Amino acid sequence: MAESKYGKYIVTKPKANIVAPPWAPQGPIPGRLAYIDKEVVDGAFYMECVWLMPGMRPPADLPSEKRGPRAHTHDYDEILGFFGSDMKDMYDLGGEA
Repeated sequence: MAESKYGKYIVTKPKANIVAPPWAPQGPIPGRLAYIDKEVVDGAFYMECVWLMPGMRPPADLPSEKRGPRAHTHDYDEILGFFGSDMKDMYDLGGEA
């Protein structure tokens, strides 16, 4: 990540050398997408994001207001993640965020 005011908070690759538990899924699903802790970002809390199975799409006729959460705020920190849908390169968004 390029040096910037907030660049130290942007993680573009998973933490290296994480030992997977014996029950971790095997196969074509990429598995771990993101992993953050205080070793990755100084002072960060633990957060992990994994793909366990292909996602399901909502019905095409479902109104847009029912497809996800509405705009809202929190009184605590929040982590935002962006991942592509190409299982061979989940970090390629196919666009810009």
